[in-house]
Amino acid sequence: MRFINLIYFNIYRWYFEMKISGRNVNPPSLTSMAFGLCIGGWLFLIDWTYSHFINNKYPDESHILFLIFIVLISGGIVNSYYSNNYRYLRIYDEFISSDNQKKKQRH
Repeated sequence: MRFINLIYFNIYRWYFEMKISGRNVNPPSLTSMAFGLCIGGWLFLIDWTYSHFINNKYPDESHILFLIFIVLISGGIVNSYYSNNYRYLRIYDEFISSDNQKKKQRH
């Protein structure tokens, strides 16, 4: 789970730095959407590979719509998980504090 939180933290930090630079963004929702789309994209790739190479047929339109629905559902699940009880702030504080400790140890 720590690896997944690290990926989430890196995406969140990128959006947070965009907000600091003056852009009008919402880091928690954009991070959840990007992370959910990544998960859905991998599911889409696995399913397309399975249907193309194992079943030897291309996915039809209804199958594509189902996969898009899966992508949106995975984004919603990620958003609800990390937004619940401000979990994204705890992850951000955890990795920022560990990053600051590493910098102090170097000096």
